[in-house]
Amino acid sequence: KRRSTNSPHNIVNARTNQWIIAAAIAALILGAILSRVIEPGVRVEKIMLTTNTPALRVFPATPGPHPIALLAHGNGGSKEMFFRFGEALAAAGFDCYSVDQAGYGESPQSCSLTNLELNFRELERAFGAVDVFIGHSMGCGTGSWGVREGGFRPRLFIGVGRPSELGEHGPPVLLVRGLFA
Repeated sequence: KRRSTNSPHNIVNARTNQWIIAAAIAALILGAILSRVIEPGVRVEKIMLTTNTPALRVFPATPGPHPIALLAHGNGGSKEMFFRFGEALAAAGFDCYSVDQAGYGESPQSCSLTNLELNFRELERAFGAVDVFIGHSMGCGTGSWGVREGGFRPRLFIGVGRPSELGEHGPPVLLVRGLFA
């Protein structure tokens, strides 16, 4: 038995679909607008930290020395993935640098263990001292290696999504892990 295309059931489904489409378009437009909104008192600039390390610098608009936070993304990521973390830290008074690791984002380097390690050594030299390091997955691994093998000594090490092996003389560690069901 065929149902008429003008049946009440089909009309309700069509209206429901129209509302869903309208809500999705409104959410997309609002998301695009809000993605351009930056916390008041926070500035953002694209920079090149070393010859091979593109970065986003997210920092307070207020002058003066600020503690430094270094943010390193995971596999398949880029410096932009940590933007909202950097923005929150900058609003709290930190000068944040979110970097593209070798082979990712705008990095001119290919992804290899050697390039990841060399770029991290360059970053250590460029900053001198880092107050907070936040690394996600591969970024956590690169940071862990820097602490164990390269003399990297942030005042606090935050590892997201991966265990960290910092050795016996490593800094205090906060590990953030989650399990998605």
